[in-house]
Amino acid sequence: MEISERIHPIFQQFNSYVHDKTLIIDRDNTLIEDQAYKNDLEKLVFLPGVLEALQQISKIGVNIVIATNQGGAALGKFTEENVRILHDEINRILISKEIKLFGEIYCLHHENAIEEKNKDCECRKPKIGMLKKVKELTSNSHDRIAMIGDSWRDKSAASAFGISFFDSNSPDGWVSATKWAEKE
Repeated sequence: MEISERIHPIFQQFNSYVHDKTLIIDRDNTLIEDQAYKNDLEKLVFLPGVLEALQQISKIGVNIVIATNQGGAALGKFTEENVRILHDEINRILISKEIKLFGEIYCLHHENAIEEKNKDCECRKPKIGMLKKVKELTSNSHDRIAMIGDSWRDKSAASAFGISFFDSNSPDGWVSATKWAEKE
């Protein structure tokens, strides 16, 4: 499976209006059920309570950005096109729920990649390349950016980048992220 020669991480923008706060959301096991190296539209399931939380956050006027490691592409499990198709469907569903997604950013590298060129990068969480790119695109300061995720990779990236982190595995993870969004 060939990975795009474009500069990584790859950012796809869905909404051109930039707000003064940004919530970065991990995809698998935070936004949707993990598909274990698949990007299958028929298995797309949003986690309980996530859409309701995102509706509140979107109404407040916060940039919502999905940031996800998709190393399965480097392992030959799926293609970049599979990732894009699934993300387009996620965005379509979010729009139908009146949730404005600013964009999504993803890393297609993996330390065990088939091809040497796809092994090393600065974007795969826990590295901070994706978070730096989101900051650059939104021009928000570190105190106006937060992240919600489920793994040590997410937490480590947020910590290394100096932004607030909310654990989506915690019963109050999305509640805390929503409260953060509501603060001036």
